[in-house]
Amino acid sequence: MNRVSAKLSIWSDSLSAEAMSKFLQFAADSSSVKGNTRIPARPWPSANGWHLTCRENNKVMAGEVLDVLIERIKPITGKINQLKLEYPSIKINFFLHVAPKTTDISLYISSNSIAVIADLNGDFDVEFFDL
Repeated sequence: MNRVSAKLSIWSDSLSAEAMSKFLQFAADSSSVKGNTRIPARPWPSANGWHLTCRENNKVMAGEVLDVLIERIKPITGKINQLKLEYPSIKINFFLHVAPKTTDISLYISSNSIAVIADLNGDFDVEFFDL
């Protein structure tokens, strides 16, 4: 069974995840605190993180999960751009995590998803994992 997850992370050295949620008027699925110990043990976050994640199993088109995440954030893309204007050091990262169990998984990414990532001046990373 293929497992695919798409994630948006907003990173800030100075702004807390709670402050980001308040500014965006949108609650994060998870957050991380700069320098906080994490379980299981991984490197400490170098910034405060605000994260949204969409995850699906048995997907043949990995980009469809990214499309779900993009639709989820569409109501707040303007606010994300406003946040970046007020806090220019903020970093926007999109991730597509793929754990394939079959060879027929496609990495096709829609032009709509690419346009939104570009509009937010976000970085995009595709990572592969074993289940």
